[in-house]
Amino acid sequence: MKSIATTIVRHKTTRGLYALLGVGYGAWATARDDWFGKTDGGKDCVVFACDRHGTIAPFRMDELEVMSVNGVTPKEALADALERFGDAQGEEK
Repeated sequence: MKSIATTIVRHKTTRGLYALLGVGYGAWATARDDWFGKTDGGKDCVVFACDRHGTIAPFRMDELEVMSVNGVTPKEALADALERFGDAQGEEK
């Protein structure tokens, strides 16, 4: 099966899997009451993802965890990056 570049996320509570569509849409959340409750000018970051049926749903960023990016787990991707680029303090390996 042919695949496109996809980030798969899992809802921390329900354990449901979703395809990540976009992040950083908190700017539209002005200081008003809405479906996320009272907002304070866009500090809430909304994440949009869809289920296997294509149904799009909004989530708070802290509700989701990344399972894979293009079929690679975050652990694998970061281990490879650490080997190639060094650790967070900038030390080369």
